[in-house]
Amino acid sequence: MPKPPKPIAVEEYNKVVARQHKEADTDRDGFLTVAEVRDGVARLAQEAIRTRFEGIDTDGNGTITYAEFSSWQTTLGSRALSDRAASGVRVEMIPTSLPFDVGSGDSARLFRRMIQPLNPVMVSQSDQNYDGQVSVEELQTFQRKPFNMVDANSDGFIDFMEMQKAGPGMGQRRAGMPADGMPPGMMPPGMMPPGMPPSPAPTAEADPPAEAPPSAEPADDQSETTGR
Repeated sequence: MPKPPKPIAVEEYNKVVARQHKEADTDRDGFLTVAEVRDGVARLAQEAIRTRFEGIDTDGNGTITYAEFSSWQTTLGSRALSDRAASGVRVEMIPTSLPFDVGSGDSARLFRRMIQPLNPVMVSQSDQNYDGQVSVEELQTFQRKPFNMVDANSDGFIDFMEMQKAGPGMGQRRAGMPADGMPPGMMPPGMMPPGMPPSPAPTAEADPPAEAPPSAEPADDQSETTGR
């Protein structure tokens, strides 16, 4: 029988997040800002757009002719009329977050499920003291939410049994973090946030409830008028 993977320590997890922080900290001041991450994402987006443009502009003259565009669309086959399907090629996707290589091996597979790519919304949510910049410790605290959820006995390690119980989501949904790579606070079309029941189907308007009869006023004391 193959041996189960060894437990993964929170210290190892924190080191990976610290490296993620360092790679994104382009001005090397030890902090991340929303603007810094947004600029990084914008650069990647421009590179993706340029790569796609150059793939269509076959003669490399900086202009896409109708013939070039038609030829490119033809290569897409049945996807030609669907922009969403046409952008299924990885290089043509417009990035919305900063990619991060967590390495290889059993630990890396788990980290890939649990550590979110950096995006402006996430950086803003990581700013615990609201000073406009995110330290390594703040990012580690934010990224550690799914780790803490999977670490059921809170011993600072994720062992094989805890991995098995966590399942594919690896604690992200329970920690309020997306398991599908979408920015926090955004849901795929047609999906409801976790724990929210679907909207009830519309029903025929029911008759309004009958009004309760007014409470009876206490009868006046007639003892005086009757002479008793």
